[in-house]
Amino acid sequence: MSGYDVDRIAPVVVYLGYVPYTLTTGAATCLTHHMSTFRHVMMMRFKEGTTPEQARSALDGLGTMPDLVPGILRYEFGLDLGINPENPDLILVADFASEEDWRAYLTHPEHTAMAESVIAPVRGEMTRVQYLVE
Repeated sequence: MSGYDVDRIAPVVVYLGYVPYTLTTGAATCLTHHMSTFRHVMMMRFKEGTTPEQARSALDGLGTMPDLVPGILRYEFGLDLGINPENPDLILVADFASEEDWRAYLTHPEHTAMAESVIAPVRGEMTRVQYLVE
């Protein structure tokens, strides 16, 4: 994304609180139980010719997801700072309670509409990975 004024398209980060530890009470004891979190990471390069306005629309679209799609525990995203030209331009890190919640996010009508309207037009190379956070 060289040539973009990062200060003009400020990276956006949205945090939603979550608690990875649950306190469970039993008859005589209290145990701290660690639950796994399902993490989804997406990194994307903007395709050649993407305008700053299109990049901003992509960020704005991502920013709507936590309020529109249930099951998101944590959601953050932003633009690369442009320090290393080999880096992707955009990153998204989203946490879910389960793989099922992530799959529901992927197929949710609000997510698919956003992806088609503001991500697809600027999508270059995209890499995704999912893993469990213990």
